[in-house]
Amino acid sequence: RDKLSGGCSLRVFRARIATSRSDITMGRTSQQIGGGNAMLYFIFSVVCISAAQGFSQFGFQHTVNPTLRTPHAPAARFQHAQNSHMRGFRRTLRTHNGITCQESGSGHVESAAPAIKMPSPSLPHPSSTPVPTNMDEAVRVFWEHPTPRIVGVALTVMAACRVSLGPFGPEDLVATVAMAVLWIFQEWALHRYLLHSESDNIGSRIHKDHHKVEYFHVCIDSIPLSVGWTAAATVIFMVLLPLPPTLGLSCLFAYMCMGLHYEWSHYLAHTKAVPSTWLWKQSKAAHTKHHLTDDSLWYCFTLPVMDDVFNTSGEKTKVE
Repeated sequence: RDKLSGGCSLRVFRARIATSRSDITMGRTSQQIGGGNAMLYFIFSVVCISAAQGFSQFGFQHTVNPTLRTPHAPAARFQHAQNSHMRGFRRTLRTHNGITCQESGSGHVESAAPAIKMPSPSLPHPSSTPVPTNMDEAVRVFWEHPTPRIVGVALTVMAACRVSLGPFGPEDLVATVAMAVLWIFQEWALHRYLLHSESDNIGSRIHKDHHKVEYFHVCIDSIPLSVGWTAAATVIFMVLLPLPPTLGLSCLFAYMCMGLHYEWSHYLAHTKAVPSTWLWKQSKAAHTKHHLTDDSLWYCFTLPVMDDVFNTSGEKTKVE
């Protein structure tokens, strides 16, 4: 009957409808994937623009006084003269505060003013920014640094892109909890096995210098490190891992939030401000003991109680 009437059976009609629905779904999926790629490029663009602005304002500074990083600084020239082994060589060194020194070939420094101690250019020095003494100053100094601003801009873009891709589901909550757990284990492991490694690597060398400086100073990670870390996390969660764009963004956002919390906790521990919350008080006390008591203990920041789990907490001593 269907052949004679030129129509189609109910089964064929249903199959055609299912095919049309499949084509529509595939089209939406491809649009989401395309939107995810566009979002990825947008995040990279914003971070790079923010980094460029930060470079133009602050350079490559971390916790080092910028006057000691320039090739014309007196410490650098003094070190160069020491390494030249030139006999009879005399040159005039002028410090930035107007003190004039004479250096002879034997390395002896004669000064018209009281003797000053030449700092070694190989070691980091505290920033010229005054150390905050209360929480209001700590918050202001933290957000005046370009590194937290770059991370904050990236988090804002990630949140906006995630909201634009659709509603949140249970998988987003699971991803957030998983990233928090991942960060806690990663934080302890990197601090314990990389930064305090007995092997000679760039991380351990920088961290050893960090332990040699004065404890109270403004300590915030450099712009290249924060931008590189953000870019690496973006590539891992949005490109390398086989995750949908929505889930990848949720993982990336939670991971970077944990990173910003770590940055704040470490910075706050090196200031003279007294934290108002229990968690930050515990973090500051643990890190103070890590620097001043035993640097082979107390590695955690985000959740200091994890040192008890990993048996790296030491004695329960009080920190004044």
